[in-house]
Amino acid sequence: MNENEDYFRITKSGNTHILSDRISFKWTEVVVLPIIVFLPLFYLIGWFPGLVAGVLVGIGYALYRLASSLKYTELHIDENSGIVFQLKKYKDKVSEKVLITEKYDPLNVVFNELTRSGKTKYLMTYKTHKENDLLILKNKRDKEIVEDYLRNKIEVYNNVHETHLKSSKSE
Repeated sequence: MNENEDYFRITKSGNTHILSDRISFKWTEVVVLPIIVFLPLFYLIGWFPGLVAGVLVGIGYALYRLASSLKYTELHIDENSGIVFQLKKYKDKVSEKVLITEKYDPLNVVFNELTRSGKTKYLMTYKTHKENDLLILKNKRDKEIVEDYLRNKIEVYNNVHETHLKSSKSE
């Protein structure tokens, strides 16, 4: 697997910002990885063990990629209303919809460090009366990208919107 893989996406659809952890299914990776496993094993221990290992790796990797492209989570943030909800999807159909908050506040987004497999990852949570786990980010660079997007791209509009509401109320 590629460490720099695009394993989360940030998109905007109308007034809604969408963060998705869907990993796309790429046939080239499913074909190339078993070949990379097969070639060294072919030269080291023979064609049959290399072939068996390559086929097993190919099947396992294909199942992993297929599962991660079929079942995924999306975080929707509506910049007009401030509503944040999490959609858990299976085959592009919503299997569960969870309301996180009705008033988005970027200060409530917290990134907790996790250490897994000797690597530091970050768990993105949104704090309301409870902590809502939203997304796991693989490295500090990805954390900074998401953090910058959530704080700057969405907060700026909310501040302008709130300032406009305050000024129109005072008139």
